[in-house]
Amino acid sequence: LRYDLTSVFSWGARMSLFGVLVAIQLVATPADISVVISRRDGVSKKQAHDVAATCTTTLSAAGLAVDPVITDGTQCAGKKPCLLALGRKMQRPFIVVLEVANVLDDGLLQAEAVSIDEDGKRLATTEYQGALSARSAVAAAFSRLVPALKTATAPAAAPAPIAVVEPVVVAPVVTAVPAAPVNTPVATVTATPSPGLSGQRVVALTFLGAAGAAAIVSGVFGSQALAGKAKVDAACPVRNMCDVQTAYSDYQNALQAQNIGIGVAAGAGALAITGIVLWLTGASPTPDSPKVAVIAGPSSGMAVVSFGW
Repeated sequence: LRYDLTSVFSWGARMSLFGVLVAIQLVATPADISVVISRRDGVSKKQAHDVAATCTTTLSAAGLAVDPVITDGTQCAGKKPCLLALGRKMQRPFIVVLEVANVLDDGLLQAEAVSIDEDGKRLATTEYQGALSARSAVAAAFSRLVPALKTATAPAAAPAPIAVVEPVVVAPVVTAVPAAPVNTPVATVTATPSPGLSGQRVVALTFLGAAGAAAIVSGVFGSQALAGKAKVDAACPVRNMCDVQTAYSDYQNALQAQNIGIGVAAGAGALAITGIVLWLTGASPTPDSPKVAVIAGPSSGMAVVSFGW
């Protein structure tokens, strides 16, 4: 009988402890960050998992809410849209993406903190090269992600209350002043008509406006070329570790944008030169002014000006 009572008490205590643990899990603060292994090259699954566990421990020790479960995202092959979809599926506002490799017994590690709610905005990055088994050195590399993640996960400050001031109404004081007759002299102004712009200078302004618009378009294509170069650099963070398909596509797009921008810039220069020449040679209109006809070709950088009487 004593054995049976002891067994029943032990079973009841275990169930009570289990209930307490479940309750704690339900009321616990949900995790904000998940650690995802996006690539591993020359590294076993266990080694990659150990490195990711070091990342989770480092971020948690800094006071961040990190999911203790490591997510294997190697099926995404480093593609950011796939990783973002994985983060949305886990309902995490932030993920830390890990790429682990081993080349000639030298470990390579790259980690990137990404905001899911901001469509993959990069918050911080860190890199490490050395033995992957050196936990302290790997943890030091992960600690460089902490400031940016703390800033991103910090709650927004409540807006300051707006003080309401009651308006004070003051009755106006009106003093009657007797009107006195005033003799005001009337000034007579004769307007002199100003000569307008000549037809040639109007055409010159048109050419200068077109040159400005072409310069803006050239700047847009130049920005696209620089953005494409940045994508190529991002696809090749480490030498001999490039996403060849993505890097080649981004390189072609950047080259095309650069060529178009140069062509448009050349046309803008031709238009600007033509407009300046027309403006400098234009005169105020007179009844006997010659008629001006202008034919321009911005794409070829040529302009023809003809005068007729």
